Amino acid sequence: MRWLSPFSASTAAVAGATVHAWWHGRPYLCLAHHASLSFYTLEDDTTVDDALGCVARVRLHARVLALEVVRRARGPDALLMLTDHPTPRLVYIVPTAPFEVEAEHVWDLATPGRAAAEYGLGLAVEAPSVDGAPGRWALAHVYPGQVRLVSLLDAQQTWDASLADVVVIASAMLARMPATPPRLALLTVSTDLAMQGRPVLTFYTIDAARRSLRPVPWQGDTKSDAPVAVPLPDEAAYGAHLLCALPAHEGGGVVVFCEHSVWHVSPPAHVARSARPAVKRVRGASPSLQHTSHAPGQVMAACVLATGRVLYATAAGSLHALTCPTEARSMCIDTLATGLPVPAGPHALAPVDDDLVVLTSATGPSLLGLIDTTWHTLHTWPHAGPVLDLAMATPAAGPAAPPRLLRAVGASPSYALQLLSHALPTRTRAEVKAPGCVDVYACHDTTLPSPSTLALVVVYPDEAHMYDLTLVLRRTVLGRVVYAAGVQGALLVATCTHIEWCDAPAWIPEAEIVAAHATNEHVLVGLHGRRVVLLRATQGVGLTVVQTQDVPSDIACVWLGTEALVGLWDATVVQLSVPTLAATRTWTSPAMSVASSLGMYAPGLVVGTVDGHVLVWEGEELVHTLQLRGSRVRCEPCALDALGLHGTGWLVSSGGDAGLLYQKAGQWAFSPWPVRAVQALVRVYDPTEPLSCVVLADAQLCWHSVRGLQQDHVTTWALGAVAPQAMDLAPTHAVVALWEEEQACGQVALFDRATLERGASLTLSARERPESVHVILDDDQTHVITGTSYQVPGAAVPTAGRLVMVQLDGEKLVMLGALDVPGRVLGVAYVQGYVVAAVDAQVHTYAWDADTRCLQLCARWGCAFMASCLAAHDTTVVVGDAMHSLTVLQVEADGALRQVARDLDPYWTTAVGVYNASTQEYMGADIAMNVFVAQRLALSETTAGEPWSHVMRRTTAFQYGDMVHRLVRAGDGCMYVGTAAGGVGMLMDLAPGDAAALMCLQQALSEAVLTLDRVPWATWRTLRTETREAPPLGVVDAELVPFTHSQGSTALGRG
Repeated sequence: MRWLSPFSASTAAVAGATVHAWWHGRPYLCLAHHASLSFYTLEDDTTVDDALGCVARVRLHARVLALEVVRRARGPDALLMLTDHPTPRLVYIVPTAPFEVEAEHVWDLATPGRAAAEYGLGLAVEAPSVDGAPGRWALAHVYPGQVRLVSLLDAQQTWDASLADVVVIASAMLARMPATPPRLALLTVSTDLAMQGRPVLTFYTIDAARRSLRPVPWQGDTKSDAPVAVPLPDEAAYGAHLLCALPAHEGGGVVVFCEHSVWHVSPPAHVARSARPAVKRVRGASPSLQHTSHAPGQVMAACVLATGRVLYATAAGSLHALTCPTEARSMCIDTLATGLPVPAGPHALAPVDDDLVVLTSATGPSLLGLIDTTWHTLHTWPHAGPVLDLAMATPAAGPAAPPRLLRAVGASPSYALQLLSHALPTRTRAEVKAPGCVDVYACHDTTLPSPSTLALVVVYPDEAHMYDLTLVLRRTVLGRVVYAAGVQGALLVATCTHIEWCDAPAWIPEAEIVAAHATNEHVLVGLHGRRVVLLRATQGVGLTVVQTQDVPSDIACVWLGTEALVGLWDATVVQLSVPTLAATRTWTSPAMSVASSLGMYAPGLVVGTVDGHVLVWEGEELVHTLQLRGSRVRCEPCALDALGLHGTGWLVSSGGDAGLLYQKAGQWAFSPWPVRAVQALVRVYDPTEPLSCVVLADAQLCWHSVRGLQQDHVTTWALGAVAPQAMDLAPTHAVVALWEEEQACGQVALFDRATLERGASLTLSARERPESVHVILDDDQTHVITGTSYQVPGAAVPTAGRLVMVQLDGEKLVMLGALDVPGRVLGVAYVQGYVVAAVDAQVHTYAWDADTRCLQLCARWGCAFMASCLAAHDTTVVVGDAMHSLTVLQVEADGALRQVARDLDPYWTTAVGVYNASTQEYMGADIAMNVFVAQRLALSETTAGEPWSHVMRRTTAFQYGDMVHRLVRAGDGCMYVGTAAGGVGMLMDLAPGDAAALMCLQQALSEAVLTLDRVPWATWRTLRTETREAPPLGVVDAELVPFTHSQGSTALGRG
């Protein structure tokens, strides 16, 4: 049984709409994402970036195709949402309780046995008339040769209208006109013999009584043989691809976007004229047809502004405004912006206000912009684009600490590399340079009802600087400071030779001070020579000795609360009573880890060690271990009330990693700090912020406020128009194959794994495109094998490529040799000392001769269709194919390839991976968005030879809901998934005890809980191909089941 959970949700947006008079009577902006809706406030100060706060998110069990606003005669607006196949539905959404919505009507559009339409899928709503009368009809197109008509006034009145033309390119509902029936326009591919294959624009009227559409002659000729279609010229018609309906006050016609021109088409002749007398149209008694030219290209989305101008965006990322013709003005186009994200589809542009527009994109960020003479971006919703490749940059630091993933993302013309992790969301309050600083302490006054921070003590090798909370330097203390704190509202500073407090004389011990810790009444001091001293702090007197105690080993650290703790260099922690200092308990750290920091909480002990571990004890049991990069971990307690949790959390830092260790629902979790190489992290008290910290990193002190717990943290390195084709990881670098389409130039480049800064690169031959890359770690040397293809102008597909062997020599890439191969190299791996390459429809193995620097072919294995993807582990290679789904190959000692198993449910495969080598389970994904795990059947113990069968059975199979581009193995039983919508998910094994309970809970919830689109969970997750449907198998969905394991805490530490 497997646990499916999102690691990083997709941020792609496909549509936007603004609704008025919703919660509290205010307007809100709705963004439709891949399978969810988000609602944002729209205040009067929308030009301020912070004004757009997300107030509600609605999860769906379907992918969103389109979103339109329905203006109603009374009450708030409604939203009309169209969802995609295989469960196309039209959902009428209205607001209910504050920040909640419901589906007032859901129309199921599914027609069994019919294939989905390939073009023109969309939604159109009749716009209100000039006098404000609301629209009456909506149109949805999801199947070829028909459209669904839905009455917005009577939910029971709905039907499918058949069309003479099968292929619909675009559709639009004309604005409502007085005393006229509802009308629509369809751009279709004609099946008429005289114009077969030619796009035609036709107007129809809705005949509700006969449940049909009647064509309306555009020129008003009612003769039976009169032409019905609008007479667009051939050169324009063959490039026509998008319609935009004009509002009633602009005449109610449509705008037709063609490849080289834009056409303004007025309504059919007998349609009523505009109710605005001041605007006189060019047309007289007959309809008019006017056009203007624009730069060649595809128009992706269009909308109409309140001013009547038509705003449209192209696939090249440019934004234009079209002014429709009148007697007083001619038709003209103004360019407002270039280089914007590519719109997601026809519904990706939507007006927000008179001069505000939202642009949604599935391949780049979505934008809110102000329109005047140009475009001004006011707000950005980040999205980097589809996941092109994925790698495990840093394994998990422990069972509750998430890993860091490196992903290559983007689409033309904007690509990037990103480091993705979960971190504490923070906001920087102040910064100050601190070169040479080695540590920092916060001194608090806890005598008041609300604690406050007195000062920050910044430690240098031979002195310390004291700062106030504005990070202004107030005082300098000479000597090597080992500890600082606030005691009874005054600063206490301990150096290696003495302790200063208030105006009393310094306390000077007989030996060197190695550690100290203080409360408001006492100070616990650890001395060189294995002695612990307890001091009492008294105003007007100073520090006096209460008790001393010898300990059995040298002292590493101390802690003082109601009890005292002493960490010793023999890897033990001793608990002492206060004030007698009598020993009461001893803990021994595993693996002889010496404590560097201590703390007690109910009901246990937290220990930070010198080798980067954090150990959590409850009584005598070690219940949690966290491994951090760095050493000498410091732990500092903090209350979690500000973050919506109860109890005590621990701020930890190790000189490398830092973050917050906390308990949630009885399980320990770790949320890392978003900045790497943190030397120290301390809690500060600020009355204006519930949880604040000061961080020492990169020779700088930064004051941050913490805004939550786990949140996606992304570090981005922009690549511009250079596409990352593939990548793999070397010890200190990411090796990325790059391709610049415009220059036809391929490269292999190095990027730092921690910062993503670009290093050395190797340029390939002219028109040689890198397709795959693999890093070989062998005999203390690092080699990079790159598979390429030659891009020949005019050729349909590449027919030749190379295998290029490169040595990674420090910071340089040195080419060693190359071998021409008869095809495109779609994947490479290194198994059993052999290079394994997927070359078109074959898998090859090659031996590398270091002396002659040559690759020698050893064996070939033929696929059924195409070796589209390849993954390897140990001696096993798994190949993705179209006809065999996935095939498992064994690489023999002589380089021969032996087929040992294949999946018996063939379909076009997009990604494969070795899920669990020990249990012979392999994971695959196909073009129908399905994900599955196939396992080789175990043979009887009495069977001689191979213990596993050639036959495979599927142990897990379900619909993922998005196209899977990449599978990355984190360890046996844990796999990460990169998708076309930019999201990253995770599939991992569940413990048998958890699996049984969670399956029962999932079954109950799937029957009781319906999402807004009313698609059952089992229907959403049903595996579907052209020949097969199967219910979800062997998966527990984190989006349905509220389980605290939802980030895969036990599996994240693997690999």
